[in-house]
Amino acid sequence: MSAPWWTPADDAELDVLFEEFVGIYFRHRDRCDACGKGPWCEPMRDAFEIVLDWKRGRELRSKAAWLRIRQTLRDEGCAA
Repeated sequence: MSAPWWTPADDAELDVLFEEFVGIYFRHRDRCDACGKGPWCEPMRDAFEIVLDWKRGRELRSKAAWLRIRQTLRDEGCAA
C-alpha cells in the first residue's frame, strides 16, 4: 500500500527516471571494465544516488502538498 500522497503521476515520473537509468547503465556497462566485472563503478553509484535523491525529494514535496490541502480544508471547516 502506498502513502496517500504518492500519486500515479509520482509513480510515472519515477518510472521514467528508472527506465532512463537502466538504459544508460546497460550502454555504460558495455564500455566500463568495473561495471562489466562486478559492482557498479563510482559514477554509476552516483547516478543511482541521484535517482534515489529525486525520489526522496518527490516524496517530501508530495506529502507537504497533500498535508497543506488537508490543513486548508480543516481551516475552512470542511471535512478532510
